[in-house]
Amino acid sequence: MKTVEMIRTLDEGHDITECVRQVCGSPRAIANVLVALNGLVRSDTLLLDNKWAPALRLIVDLNRAIQNAAERASRRRRG
Repeated sequence: MKTVEMIRTLDEGHDITECVRQVCGSPRAIANVLVALNGLVRSDTLLLDNKWAPALRLIVDLNRAIQNAAERASRRRRG
């Protein structure tokens, strides 16, 4: 038995690129996305469901970028 997942994007007046642009322009919208992602992590969905692997890799990359930026800022304050 083989399971196939099909994903469809419905056009309801704008494309996903426009949604991303609008969300990225709103600190509140970003916070809402992060809360939702945190829920997926806490429920183990991101770790156990392989379809989330690309998103999980990007979350790890984002975490590293934030840590690196914080370290650079800390060095500048000390230097």
